[in-house]
Amino acid sequence: MADHKFKNGDPVRLKSGGPKMTVVKYDDMGLGVYCRWFVGQESKGDFFPEDSLELAGDDPDPVIVSVGTHEAK
Repeated sequence: MADHKFKNGDPVRLKSGGPKMTVVKYDDMGLGVYCRWFVGQESKGDFFPEDSLELAGDDPDPVIVSVGTHEAK
């Protein structure tokens, strides 16, 4: 078994930002770490290089605020 930085179930985030994801498995054939996350209520998943991820801990997901336009009267 290869040494891995994360274990299944760890909360992770891309070092460049983004949603909190959960480590599901490692692909020992070179694809990286398979993670799952939600966009609204839709579940997404993909492989990421191990070095691109960091533990997310208990940090909340970033909140995206939509700012409307203000019309002058």
